[in-house]
Amino acid sequence: MCRKSQGLAQTDGVLQKLRTGYTHLLGAPPAAFEKSGFTLVSNPIRNEPEWANWIQPIWFFSIGPSVICSVAPQFADQVGSEFKDIAPGTLLEKALLRRAELIIPDKEWVQCELFYYPLPKLPTLPISQRYHNVVRLELGQTDAQRLLRNFDGGVYAIRDSAGKLASHAAIKNKGVIREIAVGTQPSYQRQGMGREVVTRAVQEILSVGCVPTYWPDSLDNTASYALARTVGFIKVAQMLFCAYERPGWSGFVVSTHDQI
Repeated sequence: MCRKSQGLAQTDGVLQKLRTGYTHLLGAPPAAFEKSGFTLVSNPIRNEPEWANWIQPIWFFSIGPSVICSVAPQFADQVGSEFKDIAPGTLLEKALLRRAELIIPDKEWVQCELFYYPLPKLPTLPISQRYHNVVRLELGQTDAQRLLRNFDGGVYAIRDSAGKLASHAAIKNKGVIREIAVGTQPSYQRQGMGREVVTRAVQEILSVGCVPTYWPDSLDNTASYALARTVGFIKVAQMLFCAYERPGWSGFVVSTHDQI
């Protein structure tokens, strides 16, 4: 097999693993990812936390020719009626967002593009681009507790000369899907720190056979989009979902052995 064919086979394998992961998260049948058009999945799991203590009662997911909506049963009839003709690749339209907001008007709605790292091999930064020491945060360390309570897949960070967090990549453990969230203090942006911590997070995720994913928190966040592409992520899906945090969350009970 030539190198190009090998690369395509590897990419296809990771994409299939990603589909399997979202089949589980959405509670959708595998066939929904092969079907053209709209599939509605009424699932009581949408009334339970999707991750940490966040509830996503309505979650639209558009990938390839398919649009899947995983929805809490109490909204299933309304969503099925209002969105039965929804087309793939339209989840970022403002008009669609306004229609969705009418169903649950008092909660936050998010439109975003989903990226994934398409290869099973570990990415490496050229030595010339490794400027900082990236470490995994441990319980008891300065500034670590808050992040470790909210991210159960490990947190990788760069500290400044005063020991404060300058940049971090935190991982949400969603089974085979591992979702990366990144934050860099304003005074340390545009120094390559985000790329370094995200690259380290991707390395750790791939080392346990999972799929790294990432979605910019805003469609207008050009820096976040540039970071994703620089590390090697590619766009794979669109998402539109309603999300709110259930009161009373006290955080993950995390030991250093639970991470990654």
